[in-house]
Amino acid sequence: SEDNIDATENAVSALGRACVALGNRNFLQNVWLKNLPLRNDEEEAQYCHKLLCKLVAGDIVEAENQPKILGMSSKKENVGEVIRIFQEITKYMETQKGNEFAIEIIDSETKPTIQQLMLKLKQMY
Repeated sequence: SEDNIDATENAVSALGRACVALGNRNFLQNVWLKNLPLRNDEEEAQYCHKLLCKLVAGDIVEAENQPKILGMSSKKENVGEVIRIFQEITKYMETQKGNEFAIEIIDSETKPTIQQLMLKLKQMY
C-alpha cells in the first residue's frame, strides 16, 4: 500500500541483494522481478535497476557464478518480465521529463545500458 511504500521498496531491494548472495533461487528472483521497477525511493530504485542490468548482461554472456535472472531453462522464462520492467522504467523516465520533483529511478549510466539490453533481448528472444 501507499502507506508502506518505503518499507516495501527497501524489502524489494533486499530481495535483489539476496538473489545475488544466494544464487539461483527461482522463487526469490520471481518475487523480485514482479516488484520492479521501483518508483519512490531514489536510492533503492537506482540500486535495483542497475543490479538488474548487471544480472541481465551477465546472463546474456553466460557469466559464471551469477544468478540466471533470465530463467533457469533454455526457454529463458523471465525475458518477458525483464523487458516489461525495462519498458516501464523507460516510460516513467519519459513521462517525468521536466518535472523537477521527479524521482530519478535510474542514473545516467543505467539509461543507455537499459536501451542496449532491450535491443539484445529482443534480438535473442
